[in-house]
Amino acid sequence: MSVVRSVDEGAPWMESLLPSGPRATHLLAAVLLVLGLTRGARVRAEADAADSRAPVDSRAPVDSRAPVASDSPAYESAIDDAIREYRERHFEEARALFLRAHALFPNARALRGVGMADFELRAYSDAVLHLEGALQAAARPLVGELRRETEALLERAQGFVGRYTLVLSPVSVEVSVDAAPRPPSQRPLVLDVGEHVLEFRAPGHAPERRVVKVRGGERESLTIALSPVVPPEQLSTRSDVGAPLLAASERQPDERRPLYKSGWLWGAVGLVVASAAVGLGFALAPRDPGTRDPIASEPIHTVVAR
Repeated sequence: MSVVRSVDEGAPWMESLLPSGPRATHLLAAVLLVLGLTRGARVRAEADAADSRAPVDSRAPVDSRAPVASDSPAYESAIDDAIREYRERHFEEARALFLRAHALFPNARALRGVGMADFELRAYSDAVLHLEGALQAAARPLVGELRRETEALLERAQGFVGRYTLVLSPVSVEVSVDAAPRPPSQRPLVLDVGEHVLEFRAPGHAPERRVVKVRGGERESLTIALSPVVPPEQLSTRSDVGAPLLAASERQPDERRPLYKSGWLWGAVGLVVASAAVGLGFALAPRDPGTRDPIASEPIHTVVAR
């Protein structure tokens, strides 16, 4: 009974309920442990609920340094500096610091800070990519009002970009936007408002170039089918039907067409024969007595009468 009093002097009523001895001590310790764990869980749940209900200023990132094992002094320093730069509207510096913090410990809230800095810098395509990544991240996920604020900012950013899904043939086509390569991990293409030059290349195919004018809010699909290129050495040895064909200058003398099979020759012969027949017909035709000899100056019958 003395053990019970030393543990809880403020509860004399427990003396009548608990048995004395070592068993009573163990039972009391177990009860207190359960009560402590229950209370701790309730406090943590209330803190999380309060954090999710807290209003969030969309122009200022939230301090994302929740106590986790992945925290480090370098990460905490980068987050502090990023928030300070953001509040002073030094968005380029804030973006660089949020990226540094995210590299040290990838999580949703650090990535959200990157997207918010992108939005203020009017880099809307980057803002869309980073805000979408923040909403999908599992580490320190965005919940409650924090998530709703991020979704609203993402919707605003999407109004200033165009999203283009590419259908490529062949699938190995290399894509560049404004002379900057875009790997498959950065597709579909998310482009800022304005004019952009898209270039598509693949080995053994003719390149193609497209100019896209983004007005904001586009959701379109681009189909690109590059044409195969035939090597020059194959052009002189391949016909339209695929049969071997040598250029005329490359034929051997015994392969040239015989002269008597030439269509030009027989055409010329036919023209000469026709001309000779017409001339002979005029020469043999009977003359009219009243006509004048082209050589004499008088009619033929007058000359004969003399």
